[in-house]
Amino acid sequence: MRLRAFSVVIILFALLVLTFWAFGSGRLIVGTERGRIHDMQASQVALEAEVARLSGLLAARENDLQIEKAALRQLTDKYSALLEENSRLKEELAVLERIAKARKKPTP
Repeated sequence: MRLRAFSVVIILFALLVLTFWAFGSGRLIVGTERGRIHDMQASQVALEAEVARLSGLLAARENDLQIEKAALRQLTDKYSALLEENSRLKEELAVLERIAKARKKPTP
């Protein structure tokens, strides 16, 4: 009976020691994890700030691109208009040169 009581006390003591050890280990793990969570949250905040900064840059670049596209369209339109005007002027010049040659020719 004494041996049984002693065994129960030893087992209870071992369980108590095991419980305290597990609790201490759990607190250590949780403390480490809390630190990691804090670091990850800080990293997340920094990454979100970087995303916001890059989004702003992207919006500015897209705006610049739209302006450049509009300018290119205008230049293309002007170029086409100048080509048409140049062709028209060449035709007019050819007509005027023919008229000038016709006036210079002596009439028989």
